[in-house]
Amino acid sequence: MLTMPNVINLLNGLLSLAKYGMSGCNGGFAEAYAYGACVDDGSYSSSIGYLNISLDEANTTAIAQDLSLVLTGGRLSDENRIMIEQACENQPNNSTSRCIMQLMVCSVLADKCDGAIY
Repeated sequence: MLTMPNVINLLNGLLSLAKYGMSGCNGGFAEAYAYGACVDDGSYSSSIGYLNISLDEANTTAIAQDLSLVLTGGRLSDENRIMIEQACENQPNNSTSRCIMQLMVCSVLADKCDGAIY
């Protein structure tokens, strides 16, 4: 059933999956923390698995276009894609793709409302 608590739990799970991998960190989909504390360093050391896609982390535009195709079927508006690129272009430690994944998950919901990222 689609209720607001279920939508929030889904959003938390998807954001946690992109940031921490498959774990219980911050409302993730796994039952509990797999291997120690939640660490957001891109190593996914506290997860039992993670999303992996080979992307050129230096090219923010290419990453955003590829992830838009994979995550939204190419339905992400150009306006939102550009805002996401700008927000994630200076991420440290090769975390650009994680940043873009998280913002795309949120922006899909925003696109259905009025086209703005909140």
